[in-house]
Amino acid sequence: GVIAMKVFGQEQLVGTATPGATVTLVQTSATTIADLDGKFQFANVLLAPGANAFTARAEDLTGNATTLGLAVTQ
Repeated sequence: GVIAMKVFGQEQLVGTATPGATVTLVQTSATTIADLDGKFQFANVLLAPGANAFTARAEDLTGNATTLGLAVTQ
């Protein structure tokens, strides 16, 4: 499903995906499930000084996958 991401407070990565999709933060292998509104979050995302690249992969219940990259500079 469609996926979007933002970083809040430089520690929390939040986004939206298809409701019920399994979302994986590739760099850490952390996974979460998008809620009924499609919202998901990863807490305590560590940022290093300079550019930080993140990739999230969302896979919906039917196996369709979407990948999105996000670059954050600290």
